[in-house]
Amino acid sequence: MSDSQPFLLSTHGSNRATAYCMSNKSLTLAGKTHVVWTDAIAATRGRTFDHASGQWGETLFLGDGVDNHNTPAVTADREGRLHVAFGPHGPWPDAWDWPAGTFKYFVSREPNTLDCFEPQGYPVGYHATYASLVNAASGEDCLVYRGGEHPPALMFQRRTAHHGWTNARPLFCQRVRPGYTYYCGQVAAAPDGTLYVGAHFYARERSHSLGVAAIKSTDLGETWRDLRGQPVTVPLEYSPALAVPHAEPHHNPYLSGLEVDRQGRLWALTSTTTITSRRVLLSRWETDGWQTVDVAAFLPAERVPCGTGAACFTIDARGHIHVVVQAVLVAAVPNDTWHRIGTHPSNAVFHLVSRDAGRSFTCRQLSPDTPDVFSGLPAISKAGPFHPVEHPVVLFTRSQQLDIPGESTRADRKSTRL
Repeated sequence: MSDSQPFLLSTHGSNRATAYCMSNKSLTLAGKTHVVWTDAIAATRGRTFDHASGQWGETLFLGDGVDNHNTPAVTADREGRLHVAFGPHGPWPDAWDWPAGTFKYFVSREPNTLDCFEPQGYPVGYHATYASLVNAASGEDCLVYRGGEHPPALMFQRRTAHHGWTNARPLFCQRVRPGYTYYCGQVAAAPDGTLYVGAHFYARERSHSLGVAAIKSTDLGETWRDLRGQPVTVPLEYSPALAVPHAEPHHNPYLSGLEVDRQGRLWALTSTTTITSRRVLLSRWETDGWQTVDVAAFLPAERVPCGTGAACFTIDARGHIHVVVQAVLVAAVPNDTWHRIGTHPSNAVFHLVSRDAGRSFTCRQLSPDTPDVFSGLPAISKAGPFHPVEHPVVLFTRSQQLDIPGESTRADRKSTRL
């Protein structure tokens, strides 16, 4: 596996095969790299690269989701067993053998393998969509997702030592009429046991996100505090006092990543879906405030980051920062197609690396330039306490026809067991 030689994982990918940066889709343990993604329409697939042999294993079917919002999330525990959650897209009136709004959640029977999963205990998820999953330093899985009653909130659950799950608890909410909301909620776990949760606050009622915010917990989600350590009462609406640096609200700011470095410091990445803001902001929390750099300044001058899920990032075990950005060639986009800029075929994927704590970045293009072929929806390895990132894996989707906006694509009405 070489970063200069992309490897084709699947020719059957969903139109959101690698989308949704809140869900970790790759990790490396003891000489093996495991990746998960969504094949059309909603099949969770996995594959393993063996570094000793230099070979990819066979493609494995892990289970079906409801639709193209399937977005599998993988983490690992201290024994090296893999944990995966995927599947639902909120409550459906016809669950057809799918427990409404609960995740399919599996743990591997053996360490460091994708091919021997088994279901675990009680269902988890409450009208759920978009898993962000990490095995915390305590050894307990922590899960955040969009869910609950309408309008949906950002929910938190923790798997206890007895393998049950705590009750679903809302952390962030929006006081809007019942309708569509989106948070891109993410959870990151520090080595000292601190949990960090971040999200943006989009509601279709207002057609944009109010901003991005983050909070923390030092007792596995029992209580929550702002980043300065002051207690807060959840669920929380958006407040500038909780804000992560981001573009102005009318630019539709999104959370594109939340990570903890080897010193235990919190980092966050924010981007926007609009062409009017050309920034991708990387911020580090320092005791009483944020230090921020605009990563987009290091992209080629003719490129602009744009689109839902246009960026993601990770921090490797050496402290190097890796930002992956989907960016469009501005001159190639006709004026009458700006509303679809995020799926324009001139989009390409760029890898930016900082070895000096974010002060400067080198940049190179990962996706080949092919006429009329879109490249985007990037995903990058996210660290957990038991799966640090040595060399990140970048996944992205390439397609001649990509239709992201609009209604979801439903899967066939069937139930598949592992």
